[in-house]
Amino acid sequence: MTKHWFQAHLMKKFTQGKTLGIDLGYGLGNWDEFKQCEFVTLDRVQMGKILNDKSAKKP
Repeated sequence: MTKHWFQAHLMKKFTQGKTLGIDLGYGLGNWDEFKQCEFVTLDRVQMGKILNDKSAKKP
């Protein structure tokens, strides 16, 4: 996947100086190198695995 320079610039600019961000639709983590803070990542595939995990404790 090609990374667009402007999107990379925005990612750096708007994560710099922040403590935490959220990345919806994380996918393969292609933009991790541009993030300047810690991120909580959510993805449809990850959520599907969590919701379908039979061994997880349910309330």
